[in-house]
Amino acid sequence: VIFGVVGDKDRLELTTIGDAVNLAAKLEKHTKVAGVTALATEMMFYEAEKQGFNANKELRRIAKSEVQGVPHLLNLIILAEREESTTVEGPAPLQKGA
Repeated sequence: VIFGVVGDKDRLELTTIGDAVNLAAKLEKHTKVAGVTALATEMMFYEAEKQGFNANKELRRIAKSEVQGVPHLLNLIILAEREESTTVEGPAPLQKGA
């Protein structure tokens, strides 16, 4: 990831580029397809857990999901549901270590 300030003295903007930023944008867009509020890749979720993240609730998983613009299937974790979530694949509850 690369970040920096671009512009001139009258208008400066902070920008960030890189693969992680692109994937985050694609996942944000995919929340609409999945009918949820927030998603993470399974790998990203487990890395966050290793660093002390605790969801404090049961999370669901969407296995082998096609995300537009990503050349391979992703296992996704639903971090936040919408009030009336309508996921197409009917994800199963996440099992620790699965």
